[in-house]
Amino acid sequence: MRMSALSFSLGMVLATGVNATEPTRCSTPDPSQASVIQLLKRSKVNAHTLNPPGVIKIVWHDIRASNGDGAVSDETLVKQRNMLNQAMRANGIPITFEIFRMPREVIDDKFFATCSDNLALIRQQSFQPENYINVFSCGDNSSLGWAYQPYGDRFDEKDTANRVYVNYRTLPGSNWPGYDLGATLVHEIGHYLGLVHVFYPNPEEGTHHICERGGNPVTGGGNPGYWGDYIADTPAQKEATHGCPAQAPSSCPGAVDSIHNFMDYSFDSCLAEFTPDQIKFMYFVSATARPILWSGGTAASKKTSDNPVLIKVK
Repeated sequence: MRMSALSFSLGMVLATGVNATEPTRCSTPDPSQASVIQLLKRSKVNAHTLNPPGVIKIVWHDIRASNGDGAVSDETLVKQRNMLNQAMRANGIPITFEIFRMPREVIDDKFFATCSDNLALIRQQSFQPENYINVFSCGDNSSLGWAYQPYGDRFDEKDTANRVYVNYRTLPGSNWPGYDLGATLVHEIGHYLGLVHVFYPNPEEGTHHICERGGNPVTGGGNPGYWGDYIADTPAQKEATHGCPAQAPSSCPGAVDSIHNFMDYSFDSCLAEFTPDQIKFMYFVSATARPILWSGGTAASKKTSDNPVLIKVK
């Protein structure tokens, strides 16, 4: 899919070097081969459907500092939701994401600075993780984003550890050059639904297979291995992209780096694509590991004062 096919403007930024102040794009670790195999085994004994749900709900927790930093307006969340939905539709993913907001405010300086991994407070604030993707935004500078991936033999979609973190300055209109169009959330939702970085080898295999093509029994591929990102139609890639190069480099011989793929580290303006096999793999992993979320969630619980409030389109 070429960028010109997108219905939304991402405005190309040409950059070839790495900014000295460039933040860590993502701190989500890629799963081990063993955890992927474990999920494949689970898929053979659990009934699931690969049909995506029409709607996936997000409940947003904007963690604020006592000085007001981190406050996210409804208008900003509408822009972020629209960008997420446009990115999915442009790639043929028929899922509409709705954003809800918890009615209670969370003002906590410590949580504001550590919300990517402050598990005690995350568990306290989390709301029905089997029905909603709990997204926490704050000023944690450890990275721009992080997501809890659905791997491991003890994974439970009802576990309140399930969440996504994004730095609030990555939301649309935040004026953080290179990272303020909302693509961080798209990247982290990709992780949450099972995808890994396009440039990482399997962590158990080291780097000696990093430039080998490989596949997955679910999506097909040239060999039965799990090299790279486990996806058959993403080119072998040895290094993360920085900025938005005018010409895509080839960090592996005979391949061109996926600088426009949402699972790379390019500037927001450069990111636009998921491959067909990434989409298939995301469907498979989500249907297997997150069956309640993937079926559209369970019936709404009894209304309480703590229920999230739907943010309407304005």
